[in-house]
Amino acid sequence: MAWCGQTTGVHVQLALKSYSRRIFYSGRLACVGRNPRLASHASSVRASPGLLQIRHIAASRHNAKDVRRHGLLSPNIIGQPFVVANSTVCIPWLMMILAPNWQITQKAFKSEWSMIVPGLVFAFFFVAAAFIETSSPGELLQKVKFLFLEAIADPEKMREFLSSGPGYAAQDWIHLIAWDLIGGRWIYLDGLEKKVPTWHSLLVTFGGRPLGLLIHFATRNLGQKQQH
Repeated sequence: MAWCGQTTGVHVQLALKSYSRRIFYSGRLACVGRNPRLASHASSVRASPGLLQIRHIAASRHNAKDVRRHGLLSPNIIGQPFVVANSTVCIPWLMMILAPNWQITQKAFKSEWSMIVPGLVFAFFFVAAAFIETSSPGELLQKVKFLFLEAIADPEKMREFLSSGPGYAAQDWIHLIAWDLIGGRWIYLDGLEKKVPTWHSLLVTFGGRPLGLLIHFATRNLGQKQQH
């Protein structure tokens, strides 16, 4: 995953650690029946029919000889697009931060395509994840019900749902960077309109998301007071 500068290096480490934990946790679910310590840990988590089914799916995938045969599509379909998306996301950020007054930068981000493209990329991963992580419409419906009826009200269940397969992990990450870019675009255009600097706000938005928006509002209000 290619990011830019020291801040992006932190993103790489966090992403790799998060993905490693997801892989480890999936493997741990498969070993619960054989390890007393893991069985004790699993029994401490409040179970539900939807949660038990998610665990069963993760365990069966871990034990399968070929996990690619479980879903309707192979996980490999998102591998290369995931790398490309993470490698190219730095380009628009660098344009907004380092060359805000460049004609090409302004033309690119004033176009609605600067929002449409991230939306289309996320839509691809969202749909692909559904086909990768489910082997039938019934299983897909069961997961949707579990997500909106149970996991949405329990952080532990939500974490387990998102870590139950690579498709969910990929679409969740793309969801974050797509919305970050759309939010950064708004800050950039608002800065051009109000004639206030945005490079520092965009840097924070790239790494801290909503914090960058708060900094931009503070910068804008301070600039307006100085003008009066």
